[in-house]
Amino acid sequence: VLRGLYAPGKEAEVIVDGISFSMDSVNESATLFPQEPEIFENTIRYNITLGLPCKDDEIRRVCEIAQLTEVINQMPEGLMTDIREKGVNLSGGQKQRLALARGVLAARDSDIILLDEPTSSIDPKTEYQIYEGLFTAFRDKVVISSIHRLHLLENFDYIYILDKGKIIDQGSFEHLLTYSEVFKSMWSHQNGQVFQMTA
Repeated sequence: VLRGLYAPGKEAEVIVDGISFSMDSVNESATLFPQEPEIFENTIRYNITLGLPCKDDEIRRVCEIAQLTEVINQMPEGLMTDIREKGVNLSGGQKQRLALARGVLAARDSDIILLDEPTSSIDPKTEYQIYEGLFTAFRDKVVISSIHRLHLLENFDYIYILDKGKIIDQGSFEHLLTYSEVFKSMWSHQNGQVFQMTA
């Protein structure tokens, strides 16, 4: 809805600090990072810039944030390495990192950053590093993310727990860990798995 992919109900309103905003203005100020990225049959550089002029240092910056630099360094032609259609010569995690670099570049002038599990195919340790980079890059923006890997939640100011599309609990990380039985159970179960994966 915030990106304009779905139409809100007629009575929907967006109010921030008592000020009402039109949905069109919200849509225009938001950038969506999708879970399933579009990868084009072209070079890595093109897939990041989409052919728009961009300085090399800016490309390097977004690649660092997306943890893509190491991947590029392993490629035979670096940024000029050709990617096959739909990125079939990249792993799922590499495709997501490539799309993340593109998203960071595209979101430079956005006020709202929407993360639809864009790191779902990336290992938890690298994923955490990416989110740290995103929060640093967008520290003056609104960042909204859908998450199933709970180790990322400590970075967020406010959390909503959804079940079948309905909010069943909400609050800060500390509040939920103290008072929400549902969250405490989820955290205890998944946090142990994450630590095993990153050990």
